[in-house]
Amino acid sequence: MDAAMQADPARLAKREETVRRGLNMDLEAVRKTAIQRAEEALSSSASTSSVSIPPEVHPSDSGTEYDLEKCVETLKSPVTVNRLCAEDLERAFHLFCTAVKVGMDTAERTIWGFAGDLSFQDHMHVLMMMLKQNASGQDFYTVMVRSGLAGLTLEDWLVKNLVPQNVALVYLDTAIDLATKDSTTSERLEGLRTLAAVLSEGGPGCHSKFHEAGALEPLIARFLTTEFSLDDLLLPRDRNLAAWMLKVFGALVLPSSVMRTVVNGQALPEQPAPGAAEAIETLFERGVVRKILDMLAHMVARADDVRRDVRLIDFCKMLEILTTVLGNLSNKEAMFFDELRPLPDFASSLTWLITHWNYDLHSGLTAINIVNRMLTTGRSEDRAAASEIVRQEGVLKAVAEYVNNAPEEDFAIEFGDSGPVQKYDPLPDLFISFLSVEDLQPGALTPAVVSTLVRIAAGPGAAAATRSQAADLLRRFLGEGLVSPDQTGVHIPCDECGAEKFPGELKRCSRCKEARYCSPECQRASWKEHKKNCVEALPASAH
Repeated sequence: MDAAMQADPARLAKREETVRRGLNMDLEAVRKTAIQRAEEALSSSASTSSVSIPPEVHPSDSGTEYDLEKCVETLKSPVTVNRLCAEDLERAFHLFCTAVKVGMDTAERTIWGFAGDLSFQDHMHVLMMMLKQNASGQDFYTVMVRSGLAGLTLEDWLVKNLVPQNVALVYLDTAIDLATKDSTTSERLEGLRTLAAVLSEGGPGCHSKFHEAGALEPLIARFLTTEFSLDDLLLPRDRNLAAWMLKVFGALVLPSSVMRTVVNGQALPEQPAPGAAEAIETLFERGVVRKILDMLAHMVARADDVRRDVRLIDFCKMLEILTTVLGNLSNKEAMFFDELRPLPDFASSLTWLITHWNYDLHSGLTAINIVNRMLTTGRSEDRAAASEIVRQEGVLKAVAEYVNNAPEEDFAIEFGDSGPVQKYDPLPDLFISFLSVEDLQPGALTPAVVSTLVRIAAGPGAAAATRSQAADLLRRFLGEGLVSPDQTGVHIPCDECGAEKFPGELKRCSRCKEARYCSPECQRASWKEHKKNCVEALPASAH
């Protein structure tokens, strides 16, 4: 604003009136377009309401992000800016956010009444600048969070490094105030949503500031005193308090974890965030982890009550959120298993998730990972509890189906700093780990289970160590009479000539214990190439 206009109140008032009139024209145009988009979206969702059973929800699938019916109700009321102040501009922001929720094209260019020829997204940025000019610093951030604009945009801005650290910390403080103090439900939800974004992408400084502010305890207190019905847990994301509380807890304890790295091949930080260890201990001590398990068990028990429409997708996405937090918490193995292992709901919930892996693929894999962790902690009580789960009817069959049907693009881990990127599929190793438990009953080794094991043992795509372990298991099952060669047609190829033999007919390389040959001649013929990768096996006691 130039000095002449500042010195002339009449000119200033006239300019503000022109801007206000143009902005109100824009708001009405946005409202009408957004209502049309909302009605189209509602019609589309109604026409595709049924879902297949099982739904096979992938990590990349989205549930119901926004309550479209509530958006329509919001859009029915015109929004008028009477003064260029924080309170009136917040209503304008809320309208813009609602328009984004219902599918307004943010890239579409329009001649706006007060902003000229701009895209919808750029128009919002102009509106933000206007707010900055007409509100105090703190009011600006409060409006951004309360209106929902921070929740819609902040995570993406942080990922793209568009938000300086000092600004991220102000958003953090504002979100803490709204999430932990006496706010409306809508304000508290937007505070939690902003908190989740800042803690997920804002860096270690935001975690340190969160803990310095003592924000965890009031969040825990509110979580423990809030009862969540099944309907509450299945609300659209923009109204789902439980989902955002869990996402905040998940962001606080996120470590470098196999529970997360197996999803979409995403690389994660090498070290836990500041305060993660203390946060995990607090969540256990205050009973938060038990309540999360209770919520999971409640959902599992009510699974058959969920309508076979989009609500079933929302059910699966909430399973994903719950199991992600539990998976991260299980990095504290002793604390996690000592707390949850004695609870009947723990084993029954994991069993359900595994045997219903084709409901939500992420939850099924997380449950398999948790059981595998119990098998490999080195503590007899953990292995015994995990073995009981593995022996449950249908578990091995379900894991075999998962190995055969889970899409590699969702769960294969990519690695390799130089040269071609390699992929590692963890599912075959998890399957072999499950089959290693003691006292398996003959009925557990169904043809589907055995054929999957044979495929791993013979498959050229499997790692040598994995193939060797699979072959060892086949030999063991044949020796114990749990598998009949005549019934299953179990054959494994020689690593040199490819001749298929029963496992007991093949001889292993005496050095690496992995390569297998049908004759000394094949072993000698293979040595020229095999010696390049042959590494002496460790003694059994060293594993």
